[in-house]
Amino acid sequence: MIIIRIGLLIYNMELEKNQNQVIKVDKKIETISCPYINDSSWDSHPKIYLNFGKNSSVKCPYCGKTYQK
Repeated sequence: MIIIRIGLLIYNMELEKNQNQVIKVDKKIETISCPYINDSSWDSHPKIYLNFGKNSSVKCPYCGKTYQK
């Protein structure tokens, strides 16, 4: 039980840290993976793919990072 609480605390701290982080990407990119390979926290959550569609930005539901064209 204590391990789970500590894990959630670390996860919540990481989520708060990333809430305001905006990562600029090339305007030609339609889909991006999070976390991306050059990210220092590349193993912080399962790798997911975010599709921009007609939007100019997408937000990761796991870590809160925003990717903007």
